[in-house]
Amino acid sequence: MGGGGVLGLASGTQAAARSTRLMRLIYAEGFCDEEVRDIDFTTFMLDVRSGKVTPETLDRLTDAVDGYMRAHTKEELFLTALEHQLWLAPVNTMADVAASVQLEARDYWRPLEGPAGQSFKAPGP
Repeated sequence: MGGGGVLGLASGTQAAARSTRLMRLIYAEGFCDEEVRDIDFTTFMLDVRSGKVTPETLDRLTDAVDGYMRAHTKEELFLTALEHQLWLAPVNTMADVAASVQLEARDYWRPLEGPAGQSFKAPGP
Protein backbone atom coordinates (compact mmCIF):
# COMPACT_ATOMS: atom_id res chain seq x y z
CA MET A 1 0.00 0.00 0.00
CA GLY A 2 1.66 3.20 -1.07
CA GLY A 3 2.37 5.04 2.15
CA GLY A 4 1.67 2.07 4.37
CA GLY A 5 -1.19 0.02 5.59
CA VAL A 6 -2.28 -2.87 7.74
CA LEU A 7 -3.67 -6.13 6.44
CA GLY A 8 -5.17 -8.84 8.60
CA LEU A 9 -4.82 -12.26 7.00
CA ALA A 10 -6.27 -14.36 9.78
CA SER A 11 -7.30 -17.92 10.46
CA GLY A 12 -9.77 -19.67 12.70
CA THR A 13 -13.48 -20.17 12.39
CA GLN A 14 -14.45 -16.56 12.94
CA ALA A 15 -11.78 -14.98 10.72
CA ALA A 16 -11.37 -17.45 7.86
CA ALA A 17 -14.14 -16.00 5.70
CA ARG A 18 -12.38 -12.62 5.44
CA SER A 19 -9.07 -14.17 4.42
CA THR A 20 -10.85 -16.44 1.93
CA ARG A 21 -12.63 -13.44 0.35
CA LEU A 22 -9.30 -11.64 0.01
CA MET A 23 -7.65 -14.64 -1.63
CA ARG A 24 -10.51 -14.92 -4.13
CA LEU A 25 -9.95 -11.27 -5.10
CA ILE A 26 -6.23 -11.87 -5.40
CA TYR A 27 -6.86 -14.93 -7.58
CA ALA A 28 -9.38 -13.07 -9.77
CA GLU A 29 -6.67 -10.54 -10.59
CA GLY A 30 -4.13 -13.23 -11.43
CA PHE A 31 -1.79 -12.88 -8.46
CA CYS A 32 -2.04 -16.49 -7.29
CA ASP A 33 -2.93 -19.97 -8.47
CA GLU A 34 -5.82 -22.13 -7.30
CA GLU A 35 -3.76 -23.88 -4.61
CA VAL A 36 -2.96 -20.59 -2.87
CA ARG A 37 -6.49 -19.28 -3.42
CA ASP A 38 -7.96 -22.40 -1.82
CA ILE A 39 -5.89 -22.38 1.38
CA ASP A 40 -8.18 -23.36 4.25
CA PHE A 41 -7.88 -20.43 6.62
CA THR A 42 -10.07 -22.16 9.18
CA THR A 43 -7.14 -24.41 10.07
CA PHE A 44 -4.32 -22.39 8.49
CA MET A 45 -2.17 -21.81 11.58
CA LEU A 46 -2.48 -25.46 12.62
CA ASP A 47 -1.62 -26.51 9.07
CA VAL A 48 1.48 -24.28 9.09
CA ARG A 49 2.65 -25.70 12.42
CA SER A 50 2.04 -29.30 11.31
CA GLY A 51 3.85 -28.81 8.00
CA LYS A 52 0.73 -29.34 5.90
CA VAL A 53 1.31 -25.83 4.53
CA THR A 54 4.87 -25.87 3.23
CA PRO A 55 7.33 -22.98 3.39
CA GLU A 56 7.05 -22.78 -0.41
CA THR A 57 3.29 -22.32 -0.16
CA LEU A 58 3.80 -19.63 2.48
CA ASP A 59 6.22 -17.85 0.15
CA ARG A 60 3.70 -18.05 -2.70
CA LEU A 61 0.97 -16.72 -0.41
CA THR A 62 3.19 -13.83 0.71
CA ASP A 63 4.17 -13.04 -2.89
CA ALA A 64 0.52 -13.09 -4.00
CA VAL A 65 -0.62 -10.73 -1.26
CA ASP A 66 2.38 -8.45 -1.83
CA GLY A 67 1.76 -8.31 -5.58
CA TYR A 68 -1.91 -7.53 -5.10
CA MET A 69 -1.22 -4.82 -2.55
CA ARG A 70 1.44 -3.16 -4.72
CA ALA A 71 -0.90 -3.17 -7.74
CA HIS A 72 -3.47 -0.96 -6.00
CA THR A 73 -3.51 2.44 -4.40
CA LYS A 74 -4.19 2.85 -0.72
CA GLU A 75 -7.61 4.30 -1.54
CA GLU A 76 -8.50 1.41 -3.89
CA LEU A 77 -7.55 -1.13 -1.25
CA PHE A 78 -9.53 0.67 1.44
CA LEU A 79 -12.66 0.84 -0.72
CA THR A 80 -12.26 -2.85 -1.62
CA ALA A 81 -11.90 -3.68 2.07
CA LEU A 82 -15.13 -1.85 2.87
CA GLU A 83 -17.00 -3.51 0.01
CA HIS A 84 -15.80 -7.04 0.82
CA GLN A 85 -15.51 -6.75 4.61
CA LEU A 86 -11.77 -7.36 4.73
CA TRP A 87 -9.43 -6.62 7.61
CA LEU A 88 -7.41 -4.03 5.78
CA ALA A 89 -6.93 -0.39 6.67
CA PRO A 90 -4.63 2.36 5.50
CA VAL A 91 -2.02 3.94 7.69
CA ASN A 92 -2.57 7.57 6.73
CA THR A 93 -0.03 10.33 6.52
CA MET A 94 -0.94 13.85 7.56
CA ALA A 95 -1.39 14.65 3.84
CA ASP A 96 -3.88 11.76 3.57
CA VAL A 97 -5.83 13.07 6.57
CA ALA A 98 -5.85 16.61 5.17
CA ALA A 99 -7.23 15.29 1.85
CA SER A 100 -9.87 13.05 3.48
CA VAL A 101 -13.16 13.19 1.63
CA GLN A 102 -14.92 11.93 4.76
CA LEU A 103 -13.56 14.72 6.97
CA GLU A 104 -14.34 17.33 4.32
CA ALA A 105 -17.92 16.03 3.99
CA ARG A 106 -18.34 16.34 7.77
CA ASP A 107 -17.09 19.93 7.72
CA TYR A 108 -14.29 18.98 10.08
CA TRP A 109 -11.73 21.55 8.98
CA ARG A 110 -11.66 25.14 10.23
CA PRO A 111 -9.82 27.92 8.41
CA LEU A 112 -7.13 29.63 10.47
CA GLU A 113 -4.82 32.49 9.73
CA GLY A 114 -1.22 32.11 10.72
CA PRO A 115 1.73 34.45 10.91
CA ALA A 116 2.24 36.81 7.99
CA GLY A 117 -1.34 36.29 6.86
CA GLN A 118 -0.87 32.66 5.84
CA SER A 119 -4.11 30.75 5.87
CA PHE A 120 -4.40 27.05 6.54
CA LYS A 121 -6.95 24.56 7.75
CA ALA A 122 -6.93 23.09 11.21
CA PRO A 123 -8.91 20.32 12.90
CA GLY A 124 -12.32 21.33 14.14
CA PRO A 125 -14.20 20.24 17.23
